[in-house]
Amino acid sequence: MLVPLLLTSLFSLASDNYKPPLIVVKLAHEDSMTEVARQVFYLNKPSILSDRKLLNNTCSDRERHSKETSLLGCYLSVDRGIFIYNIVEKRLEGTMETTAAHEMLHAFYVRLSETEKNHIDAVIEQAYKDLTDHDIRFRVELYPKEQRDAELHSILGTEVARLPVELETYYSRYFLERSRVVAFAKRSKAEIERQTSLVHNYDQQLGQLKKNIDQQTNQIIRESNQVSQLRKRLQSIPAGERTKEYNEVTEVINLHIHEYNRLVMAYDRDANQYNEVAAKRNSLASDTQELIKTLDTRETPTQL
Repeated sequence: MLVPLLLTSLFSLASDNYKPPLIVVKLAHEDSMTEVARQVFYLNKPSILSDRKLLNNTCSDRERHSKETSLLGCYLSVDRGIFIYNIVEKRLEGTMETTAAHEMLHAFYVRLSETEKNHIDAVIEQAYKDLTDHDIRFRVELYPKEQRDAELHSILGTEVARLPVELETYYSRYFLERSRVVAFAKRSKAEIERQTSLVHNYDQQLGQLKKNIDQQTNQIIRESNQVSQLRKRLQSIPAGERTKEYNEVTEVINLHIHEYNRLVMAYDRDANQYNEVAAKRNSLASDTQELIKTLDTRETPTQL
């Protein structure tokens, strides 16, 4: 059974002079944060950073896994605040909303009483055991043990559509419509996943075409060798003698030449198709890589 959320002196550190910028207000609104969630979000004076180096320098102490995965934001503490990476690429819409909600949940996790934190951790760990999302599981395993439950608390609340009833009730403290936040998380990944899938499809096509081309090349070589050998045989037949054998060999040569020409045409067709698909694949891969680099704040982004 969840204990009530303790809000005693929750806003005592809030600055009377702080006025959240429009982008921060918009993030809170888009995430359908409840009033208490919005207040704690503002309490942490979220900063929107466009400089990835500054983001890494700011967040790296808190996010020690930053060398393995990209940082899109971090929660430091009430006096050090929340930081969110500024994403302006339209095809990655939803990223900042997801990050804002994720970091806001961190701010609440550290405010849970010891009793409630222990209970929530147990419920979250059970939900994680039933989770089959490979991407989430991969990311969670990158975190050191002491950060794991805090990250699960934010990840499950913002990225997993279906949770146990107890967790849904718990997260309703922070979101009026949690489904909106999950939709943002899904939207933020959708274009990269779509383009990456297309690149992999192109790779499969190229693999099959290369297999065809290699087979055709070997068959063309065999047919050419057959024709050469048969022509030598013709040359060994004295002029005007063994006419029947000469005609039979000539007929077989013509069959091999016909097959040779067919294979060359198939080779040219597949080679041209290979070049066309390779051009499309490389263009899409380059565009996808640029999209990935937009999200990858590491010094050495992942290569597609």
